[in-house]
Amino acid sequence: MNEIEKLIQELCPDGVEYKRLGEVCEILRGKRLTKKELTNDAPYPVFHGGIEPIGYYTESNRPANTVMIINVGASAGTVGFSNKKFWSSDGCFCVDKTNRTIDKFIYYYLSINQAYFAGKVRHGGIPTLDSKVIANFEIPLPQITIQEKIVEILDKFTSLEAELEAELEARRKQYEYYREKLLDLEGKEGVEMKKIGDLFVFKNGLNKEKQYFGQGTPIVNYTDVYRNKSLKREQINGRVTLTESEIDRFRAHRGDVFFTRTSETPEEVGLASVLLDEIENCTYSGFLLRARPITNLLLPEFCAYCFSTHKVRREIVRNSTFTTRALTNGPSLSKISIPLPPLSEQRRIVEILDRFEALTNDLQAGLPAEIAARRQQYEYYREKLLTFKRKTV
Repeated sequence: MNEIEKLIQELCPDGVEYKRLGEVCEILRGKRLTKKELTNDAPYPVFHGGIEPIGYYTESNRPANTVMIINVGASAGTVGFSNKKFWSSDGCFCVDKTNRTIDKFIYYYLSINQAYFAGKVRHGGIPTLDSKVIANFEIPLPQITIQEKIVEILDKFTSLEAELEAELEARRKQYEYYREKLLDLEGKEGVEMKKIGDLFVFKNGLNKEKQYFGQGTPIVNYTDVYRNKSLKREQINGRVTLTESEIDRFRAHRGDVFFTRTSETPEEVGLASVLLDEIENCTYSGFLLRARPITNLLLPEFCAYCFSTHKVRREIVRNSTFTTRALTNGPSLSKISIPLPPLSEQRRIVEILDRFEALTNDLQAGLPAEIAARRQQYEYYREKLLTFKRKTV
């Protein structure tokens, strides 16, 4: 930081000039391709409506090291950067720099202002960000030497975070391997395969008009199940106003397993989450199926891992129906078999997988905690490095 401060004091003691982005760069709009023109075998990624490629194409229309700003869809206002040649569709603006700016400096400065761009997105139909919003946005223009030094420092932070993310991904794959191996119990001594329908009874959730949501008793919602394989009290933030009769009919208890009943894609139908806490007057949404245990042969914690294995997930998808949406129901899920080891073996498996889970997903421990700390440090220095005194004319 001292080196940057010295450079700023030496090269721009009176502050830094700010210019509208459209005055120093050209804002380019891409050209849309048809689905037939996209492939997975071509060399150049195609960006449209997001910073993940929608496919690949045989040609590029943008050079490497280009800043992009998504202008349509749910990701409108998101700032991205490609260090490879690519094809920009019309859902993606690109910034063509001049000799007064460095691409990566523009990217870092725009990325700390994504909330501004998101706030300027027009809604009411397809979310859209106008090019004039980007063109009129002011950016600081310190000397190239300062821009280069700032980019060098921020690149080191992002490189370190990328290394940690790669290590975390390797750990997750290792964890996934052991989870599958530990839970591949069919044919093992002392393990019985049981149909889900012999262990649980199913019930659909409740449906209420939107004015009843926002206050009242806790409710397990679709997104709670979608995001978590197990649920504790602090993860359930939804509230709904119900009668005593409705609470009694749709009550949730510890050990209940909730399944996503419907989805846009097969991969997301029948995702399961197990309630691990007893929560007073808790209920569950009509977009979910509740599977309530009718035996004491399964630990809830074991269920949470068991229903997330690839083998069980494949069976859930195979037994679902597909029309305009993917659907599952109690009879379909009841046909699926799961392993039923002794409770002592279930506890042993849970203890092992809990340790892996902490290393790969716990934000308070292991690599996730280190990544969160590095990200916080990076964001602090990024804000500090990219905040300049404005030069008065």
